Amino acid sequence: MKGAFIGGAVVHQARLTKLLLDRSVQIHYIGIRRQRPDVGGQKAEGSGTRVSVMVRPREFNAEDVLEKAMQLFWAKGYEATSLSDLTAAMGLSKSSLYGTFGSKHELFLSAMDRYNETVAARFAAGLIDGAKDSRSGIAAVFDCFLDDMLGAGEKRGCFANNAAVELAPHDAAVAARAAAGLAQLEETFHRAVRQGQEAGDIATGRDARALARYLTASLNGLIVLAKTNPERAALDEVVGIVLAALD
Repeated sequence: MKGAFIGGAVVHQARLTKLLLDRSVQIHYIGIRRQRPDVGGQKAEGSGTRVSVMVRPREFNAEDVLEKAMQLFWAKGYEATSLSDLTAAMGLSKSSLYGTFGSKHELFLSAMDRYNETVAARFAAGLIDGAKDSRSGIAAVFDCFLDDMLGAGEKRGCFANNAAVELAPHDAAVAARAAAGLAQLEETFHRAVRQGQEAGDIATGRDARALARYLTASLNGLIVLAKTNPERAALDEVVGIVLAALD
């Protein structure tokens, strides 16, 4: 059988834990064997618990399949995504899914972590950094989300927002990750507002942190509103009032 056999010596708990958390390998066997007990008050040579572990490299890239799970959860939500949906999208068997990510709930949390590390950390910042000034960049973030919500494709909105609405009231782990994702958006807005105030394209009469929170709350409220009232003219009016706070 392919793979490395770790046996004949004690596998320390820290090393075993590292193996169990390593998504690049797959655990095929864990054997636990008690050695000889103490004899006459003296510990016999080689006594104690020995752990043997057999591992081999995974035949898939865990980050790639996690990306596919994230996209599916983002589009359908937690409850509406079945295990069959996940195995089909990820190209994994149930045993490989469970062996790599644990339960469906654990996979969802990992997908949220990936969203926070990739999309939440980069999307808005990229739009703002690519604009001619901070105010234009902030406006571009709102426009881009509206384009996504009102376009012909999937109206996914923000994964952190979706998860917060669906699960956060009764799931502390989801709530914490949703809060982390929204906090990244707030920090992006805060940086943009401060830079805009320094450059003169955003008024200095309001506190930059308060404006960042207002923009974050407004954008997420707008995403929810767009799901129920997808009328562009009405939504653009809301955006205009929100952006007026920067003047």
